[in-house]
Amino acid sequence: MGKNKNLITTSVLFGLMMAGVFILYDMLNYTFDFAKMGMLMGIVSFLIWLAIYIVFYIYGGRSYRNKYSEGYLNFAKAFLICAIMAVVSSLVLVLYNYLFYYFFDPQRAVNTAQQIAEQIQNNSNIPDEKKEEIIKSIYEGSTPYKIVIKSLISTPIIALVIGTISALFIRKKEKISEVF
Repeated sequence: MGKNKNLITTSVLFGLMMAGVFILYDMLNYTFDFAKMGMLMGIVSFLIWLAIYIVFYIYGGRSYRNKYSEGYLNFAKAFLICAIMAVVSSLVLVLYNYLFYYFFDPQRAVNTAQQIAEQIQNNSNIPDEKKEEIIKSIYEGSTPYKIVIKSLISTPIIALVIGTISALFIRKKEKISEVF
């Protein structure tokens, strides 16, 4: 029972820390408006976002493995650690999105949609017939309510997929020679 309690405690702690880093990163994005810096910054931003997930999953999983599991951990427990971290961080991030978009800055979604619409209008690779359709769907999806609902669905799914991959790097099997 002690190992399960330690697993949950470690996972929740690292999930909260991961959510805190995502909130801090979003605040930096809000302050400096990375979207205006161009497509390259969008790619860099995505890579930073992905790195935050991977670093916290691997560091949290290895921390548990080395402290409480005698240096060995099977895939199921590694995945469980990542899944708990994903659920905790997702719940915190959905709450953050709700508070941010409803109380702090409800216009952020509309402003972001306008920036994306401008980029689509200036993109010569998209046919003119499709541009209006795409822009309309962007504006329809930029209400605070829809953003919170989308984050409630997509954040846990994305977090679990990345967590499953990260669990492969966390697990460590015992060597047969060490068992006997």
